[in-house]
Amino acid sequence: MIISPGYGYEPEDIAEAGMDVTLQYIAGAPGHAVSGGISGLLNNQWVVAIGTGLIVAALVWWFKWN
Repeated sequence: MIISPGYGYEPEDIAEAGMDVTLQYIAGAPGHAVSGGISGLLNNQWVVAIGTGLIVAALVWWFKWN
């Protein structure tokens, strides 16, 4: 056993050793930072799949591939 002037390693000692900084780093509920609008639309898998298909179709038409 080591005797020290500091706090121990038990959960109650750790809880008393510092201050609660949760509110400084977590502003809301899980998923609160998910943005809507254009960013949300561009991250939708259906929009990405259809957009990729349209780009490939445009390239095929542009280079006249059959």
